[in-house]
Amino acid sequence: MYETSIGIVLFRVKDKVEFLVMQRANNKMWDFPKGHLNNQMEGEKTVALRELEEETQITQVEFLEGYRHEYKFVNPKGSQRQIILFLGKTEQEPVLSEEHEKFKWVKLEKACKLLKYKEKVELLKEVKEFLIKKGFTV
Repeated sequence: MYETSIGIVLFRVKDKVEFLVMQRANNKMWDFPKGHLNNQMEGEKTVALRELEEETQITQVEFLEGYRHEYKFVNPKGSQRQIILFLGKTEQEPVLSEEHEKFKWVKLEKACKLLKYKEKVELLKEVKEFLIKKGFTV
């Protein structure tokens, strides 16, 4: 059985699109805001918004309809993981919880370098194409 985490690839628009990445306090890895599905009755976007608010205090998000990305993997400890990510736009600045040490708003190339894992880099390439089709400059 897969352990499910749900989150948001959050972006803002300056001269180009910038993505929010956050460094976890426990393992120093950079990631998107996301967290565990605690209750099967809770909707996916509800979980994504709850986790975003818990981790960043951001409450104003515009979801880009038609975008939902899901992937599965087995982590180094042997746990099966399922990740579901939505795409959202905000103008708010994050205020980090104890779960994270730092955050950065970064352009696509820098986000790919910070996030490292191929699934996340492939996800960002998919997000780039989606955003370009919607008229954003990435």
